[in-house]
Amino acid sequence: IFDWLKHPVPAGFYDNAEGSPLIPLIDSAVKTIDIEIYMMEDKDLHAALRRAMSERKVRVRVVKDGTALGEKCSPLKEMTSDDGADCKDYKQLALDIKAAGGEFVAFNKAELCGIPGKSCFQHGKMVIADGKRALLSTGNFNSSNLCNLKQNPAKCNLDFSFITRRPYVVKNLTKIFEADLKGQRYDVKTLMGRRFSKKVTVSPHSEAPLIEFIKSAKRTIEIENQYLKEEPFNKALIEMASRGVKVNITVASACAFGKPKEKQYKDLTALYSSFDAAGIKTWMFTDKIKINGKPGYMHSKAIVVDGRRAWVGSVNGSAMSMNQNREYGYFFWNPFAVKKLKNILRADHTDSRGESWRDS
Repeated sequence: IFDWLKHPVPAGFYDNAEGSPLIPLIDSAVKTIDIEIYMMEDKDLHAALRRAMSERKVRVRVVKDGTALGEKCSPLKEMTSDDGADCKDYKQLALDIKAAGGEFVAFNKAELCGIPGKSCFQHGKMVIADGKRALLSTGNFNSSNLCNLKQNPAKCNLDFSFITRRPYVVKNLTKIFEADLKGQRYDVKTLMGRRFSKKVTVSPHSEAPLIEFIKSAKRTIEIENQYLKEEPFNKALIEMASRGVKVNITVASACAFGKPKEKQYKDLTALYSSFDAAGIKTWMFTDKIKINGKPGYMHSKAIVVDGRRAWVGSVNGSAMSMNQNREYGYFFWNPFAVKKLKNILRADHTDSRGESWRDS
């Protein structure tokens, strides 16, 4: 309660469509801002980082994925005459951060992927402010993920954020950030520690705690995710449904990016048919569902168990996301926060503007 009254950016759960806490958190920092991110193209974020450096002399450090899919401009590449004005400004931001004594580096995939020699992404979305508060988000720091209407995005994503000020959580997240900044291979699981692991998931070690979480359910499991194609995780859902646990799943429309190819169509049909057989109801989130007046897209990753415990994070339902990438997620059981998330998941799962997987 004191935190909510005292701090301009209170700890807790946020629905980004109601107002992301990202930029207010950046604006509250007075010493340091550490960011680990997949994509961060939002112009208002860039302006906030520049304000932090110029007005308050905040040191900014960024670890970013160097090959993010769908990214039109990489700030990690040199500026060229072919770059548009926005791209040049983005690349200049990286130079400004370095010039101010900060760092802006690529996530070293050769050393930091879960399985050496295999591809991965720095797909996590994290900000640590002043070493005291950490934001973990389901969405990137782009105008669509933040639903930043000032930037007039073509769509708004359904995305969530959680801010924690727990000292041991922020301390261990900082240790992971520092190690990723150095880019040398290390044992992520050892660095996490047992107490930390009960609150935070970090890929490449997300699969086991997430399966353990859903297997702890006694009555209900509610899930939102872009997609679910990780076999051990899906088998665990079917197992829980067979035990009498009510499982509701909401995923992005199968046609969100066009008609599925033949193999994808067959895989999805087999998966959702197996869910049907187990009594699991799958509902698909379509762009007919509006978020702040814009066509919506299901990008969130969230789980609520028994209506009392919850998890949100950047982890998609894939083997790469759970066992290979760098990803972050957060467990919480504050009644107010869990109820808010639960109500969102249930509303999405019953929204008539969505559709069944067969209709999709």
